[in-house]
Amino acid sequence: MIVFKMAWRNIWRNKRRTYITMASIFFAVILSSFMMSIKEGMYAQMIDSTIGNYTGFIQINTSAFTEDHLLDDGMEFTESIITILDLESKISHYIPRIENFALAAGADQTKGSMVIGTDIEKERQATELHKRVIDGTYLSKSDEGVLVGKGLAEYLKVKAGDTLVLLSQGYHGSSAAGKFPIRGIVTFGSPELSKQLVILTLENAQQFYSCSGIVTQINIWPEDDKLDKSMLSRLEKSFDDDLDVRTWKEVLPEVSDMIEADKVEGYVFMFILYLVISFGIFGTLLMMLIERMYEFGMLISIGMKRSKLALMVWFEAVALTLAGAMLGILGAVPICYYFNLNPIKFGNEIEKMFEEYGFEAVMRTSLDLNIFLEQAVLIVLVSSILSLYPFMKILRMNALSAMKA
Repeated sequence: MIVFKMAWRNIWRNKRRTYITMASIFFAVILSSFMMSIKEGMYAQMIDSTIGNYTGFIQINTSAFTEDHLLDDGMEFTESIITILDLESKISHYIPRIENFALAAGADQTKGSMVIGTDIEKERQATELHKRVIDGTYLSKSDEGVLVGKGLAEYLKVKAGDTLVLLSQGYHGSSAAGKFPIRGIVTFGSPELSKQLVILTLENAQQFYSCSGIVTQINIWPEDDKLDKSMLSRLEKSFDDDLDVRTWKEVLPEVSDMIEADKVEGYVFMFILYLVISFGIFGTLLMMLIERMYEFGMLISIGMKRSKLALMVWFEAVALTLAGAMLGILGAVPICYYFNLNPIKFGNEIEKMFEEYGFEAVMRTSLDLNIFLEQAVLIVLVSSILSLYPFMKILRMNALSAMKA
């Protein structure tokens, strides 16, 4: 107990040294937390732009549709499928959809587009699609109109209230052509989606493609947007062998690969950052050791055990590190909060590059509390390990040499 008391008193005996050491830990935690917050924020934005706002975290479709993505390979949306999905407690939302391509035409322009027939009410609950309408109104359940992506509307030079013509091939080779009033213009975090989406009600799309009762896929959002292996296993066992239950990483492997590649790059960068931080912390510990050599030599010469002295110094370093880490968390949270509300926007060239991958060209920090706690714990561990140097130095210290130094 006496070792703890002496360590605490020694911390505040030289306040300047204490403040310098705590400041190095403080800024180390802020810097590392901010960098990881940006990384995790970008990953969350990638996932949210493509998965949370549209694709869903799990997708069910036929094995044939997985291979060829043809309307003819759709499946019947039966009561048995609805029952299975309704009974699964870990599913937050699910949306049956028809996904197919069509030629969209305005007054003077035409462009290939992706036509989505969906349950409008379920879209409202799962993806909050109604909040993305920037012009016009949202669709009603029996509406015969369409919603058009902002990018596609700009290309076709159409707006809410205009008429959109769709030409495509329907179920089993039937012709599909029709005129649809544009009810609203919608925007997405993914510019690529905005450039090609045309959204109809599920019933309207089934009528257009002559495929009553048929859907091409069912998109699922689990609770808390987290994949549960046990839930996946139950779904796979519940459905027939000709139905595939796939996670978003299987549906969009390019997004998953991009995130994993960026994480590897991030680990290398963070290693370099921790290396720099370690030298800074080690420098302050070394300063603390050198300027107290006479004191340590005197204590050893009057009979204090080296082990207790070394333990006291180690406790001092750990206490300073914990205090600096806690202050670092308090300093990092408001900085990351600010950049979460006011994301960094990229210039034109980088914006175009991001849009090619279908992502919004902004850098928004993440506010996940685990980021700040993990960085604080890592800095404390690094500092604790570095504190072993003065610990070992004191254990081998010669009292006379230390006093002369």
